[in-house]
Amino acid sequence: MKVREAHTHSHTLIVLLSMAVGILAALLVMYGYQARAAMPETGPTTNIMQLDRTFPQVAAETKPAVVSIFTKSVPKEQSQAEVPEELQPFFRQFGPPGGGPMAPMPNAGLGSGWVYSEDGYIVTNAHVVKDATDIRVRLYDREGDDRQHEAKLIGTDPRTELALLKIDAGRKLPTLGVGDSRALKVGEWVMAVGSPFELEQTVTVGVVSAKGRMLGSGDPRFQMGDIIQTDASISPGNSGGPLVDLQGRVIGVNVAILSGGAPGNVGIGFAIPAATVEQVIPKLKAEGKIVRGWLGITIRDLDENLRDAYKVSEGGALVETMRDDSPAKAGGLREEDVIVSVNGEAVKDSWSLQQAVANHRPGDELDLDVVRAGKREEVRVRLGDVPA
Repeated sequence: MKVREAHTHSHTLIVLLSMAVGILAALLVMYGYQARAAMPETGPTTNIMQLDRTFPQVAAETKPAVVSIFTKSVPKEQSQAEVPEELQPFFRQFGPPGGGPMAPMPNAGLGSGWVYSEDGYIVTNAHVVKDATDIRVRLYDREGDDRQHEAKLIGTDPRTELALLKIDAGRKLPTLGVGDSRALKVGEWVMAVGSPFELEQTVTVGVVSAKGRMLGSGDPRFQMGDIIQTDASISPGNSGGPLVDLQGRVIGVNVAILSGGAPGNVGIGFAIPAATVEQVIPKLKAEGKIVRGWLGITIRDLDENLRDAYKVSEGGALVETMRDDSPAKAGGLREEDVIVSVNGEAVKDSWSLQQAVANHRPGDELDLDVVRAGKREEVRVRLGDVPA
């Protein structure tokens, strides 16, 4: 009997424990469900879902203000002597007699742009409209409107690769606002809109890959700095189109790609920052050109060996040469001076010096701090006009 009572007590205890565990598990499940219901969903899945909604919205808001730009240009006259030898028999047959100037053939081009103001001002790249004899713009703010509007070139700034056009559409046009490219962070999502390979109104997305890139040939006179790098697909025909953030604001103007010899995009594209647009376009709109001060020097960055040689710990731009008629020479600047500040602002490199000078007009005076033969000197220079 005692053994049977012990078994009965054991069974009762097991049943009670099982009930307690079941009730506890049910309470935990209910609490977990309520906690999940109360907490906002912030996981990766939700972020992807948000992007699925955001990208179409940004595209829908941006595309009506993006335009295609069609250009025609006539190259300079070419003498028969300049024609490759294998082509000369053709031109002897069809070209002017005696090897004189040949009738130039027109070239056609396609680029992109975006509406800067509702009265028809349009931003694009300088190289899109370079040497163009005819510029036409196609709008996309109305369905079925395939007209090409004749555009007037207001001005170009080859140094920053920006240009401003004007069309008369007979209506107010949708515009794109300009964002703050200085606040842009590497890794942020961006969208490029334009006409790559003549495929108009194409949208591509990616991220900001890097900031502050330099583009150029190695000659400081022909460089663009503070460039945005992106992996949003940019191809021929995207030039001049906008690079926008997820608020639909222009944070860059697409300008170039690095293809490594490949025929298309390999994930490295470049855009002029919106900060440059804000600086240049209002001046083009008001004056039709950009007037910058001129020092008349050639400069270069310093590597570690040059820093040791010129006794400069950081920053600075080395003056390599200067013209005899330059404002720099008239003001007392010398070759092999290292300019380390302009009006109290530190010069980080040759590009920052170019920017500092470009932000002033002819006639402005600049106070330059230079390192000369290892010692700090002060030089005051009055800027001149850039020679033709």
